[in-house]
Amino acid sequence: MIRLEARHGGSEVAAALEATARRLQVMAEAYDHLSPKRDSSSVNMRFFLNNVVEKVFQSLAPPGPIAFQVVCEDIDLASSHALAIGMITNELVTNSLKYAFPGDRPGHIAVSFAARGGRARRIGVTHRPVARPAAGTAKPQPSKEVHQWREDE
Repeated sequence: MIRLEARHGGSEVAAALEATARRLQVMAEAYDHLSPKRDSSSVNMRFFLNNVVEKVFQSLAPPGPIAFQVVCEDIDLASSHALAIGMITNELVTNSLKYAFPGDRPGHIAVSFAARGGRARRIGVTHRPVARPAAGTAKPQPSKEVHQWREDE
C-alpha cells in the first residue's frame, strides 16, 4: 500500500515512502522468521541476527562494496526479546548504511551481541568506512563510530 502511494507523490515523497516500505519489509521478514518459533519459546540469536542484517543489506542495496559480520555466540533468547533486539539491530544497521558510507565508499559493518542467563546484555553496531585522505594530505583519516546498548549489571 505504501509503494502504491509512492507512485502518486512527487520524487521526494516517493523516495521517502519507498524507504519506509523497505524498512517495514525487513521487519516483516524478521517477524516471519520468528513466527514458526512461537510454539517454541526461544530463538537462536546468531542465526536470527545474521538474517536481520542480511535483509537490511538486501533492502537498502548499498552502492559501494560494504561487508558485514555478525559476532554472536550460539545463544537462545525468548522470542519477544529476540524481536526487540532485531528491531534495534535493524535501525542501527540502517543508519550505518545510510550515513556512514557516502557515495560508493567501501567499508565494513560489524554487529555484536552478548547475553547471559537468558537476558540480553549488550548489542553493538560498528561501521568502518574505508578512510579517504583528507584534503591536502596523503594520509587517510581514520573513521569509526560505535552505537551500543548495554544493560547495567
